[in-house]
Amino acid sequence: MDFFRADSRHSTQHASAQQLTTTPRTEVASEFPLASPRFCTNGCKIGATRAGEPKSAARSPTSQRPISPPTQRCESVTRPRSASSADRLLDAVIPVLDILQGQAVHAVRGDRTRYRPIGETYPVSSDPVALAAQFARRFSRLYLADLDAIAGAPPDWKTYHAIRSTGLECWVDWGIRRLLQLENPCLSPVSPQQCPSPIRPVIGLETIADPQEFTSASARTLCHNTLFSIDLKHGTPMRSDDELPTVEWVNLARAAGIRQMIVLDLAAVGSSEGPAALQLCRDLSSHFPDVDFFLGGGIRDLGDVASALDAGCRGVLIATALHGGGIDWKPSQQAPPRLRP
Repeated sequence: MDFFRADSRHSTQHASAQQLTTTPRTEVASEFPLASPRFCTNGCKIGATRAGEPKSAARSPTSQRPISPPTQRCESVTRPRSASSADRLLDAVIPVLDILQGQAVHAVRGDRTRYRPIGETYPVSSDPVALAAQFARRFSRLYLADLDAIAGAPPDWKTYHAIRSTGLECWVDWGIRRLLQLENPCLSPVSPQQCPSPIRPVIGLETIADPQEFTSASARTLCHNTLFSIDLKHGTPMRSDDELPTVEWVNLARAAGIRQMIVLDLAAVGSSEGPAALQLCRDLSSHFPDVDFFLGGGIRDLGDVASALDAGCRGVLIATALHGGGIDWKPSQQAPPRLRP
């Protein structure tokens, strides 16, 4: 499905968006001249970085970051991955916790009726706070999906703040339907000394009540610290009440000032079959260089992480590969916990 082909019924309302998104990719890429070659984590040259702004320059919401050209994943497995290369890739990983009835569950293909506690599948705790504490030894961010709240139950603020106290920056999807929910005082720190890391709300395409929420007068103020999750199933937006293509959702979120977005295909979650939305992320990153995209669903190993970064993603959401051993991330028992600024 061509995600840049808008429904004819929206042609008038979204003419400006279509004008942007129909720009040939070659024209977008030409703004960024080739610089030094890049190498995959096995040491093979896989593409080239893009120049265009100094490394020391501060990023702004409208700055155009370097975009890597499409490349194929290096399949070489004969050379060992260096520790430094693996460490750089791990820095791009955002662990995922799916919480259902107070327990961390193993999400598979978006069929929430079949989710079971993660401890029944892998030798880990199903206590979400205990799992978060383990992740905090290596990672700085965490994505949390409160499946009960997404289904309509009240948000579990106690658990959110307990996870936050581990020092992780928490990205939380609690089923936001109206942007006014972002005025909730529970988002404020209980104790800045004990909980220095913020809770960052994730607005899900699946649950937002109306696309026009992003066009309200207060949208830019309410969305200043949020992320938008482009929730897909088999590449199609998870909506039954409208036919807006993915690109229109991106433009709506951008109009509200959101500059970090998650591309999550629930049909690939827990499948370990590879990132189904990789090409979509590559296209979005090319056409919206002012937005940071994060890929989720189907990641198997650090090779998939490298492919996502090469496609222009700024990070990758992972659960199954961290629990099942596809990615070796746990620091040695002798090593102290990583310190984050």
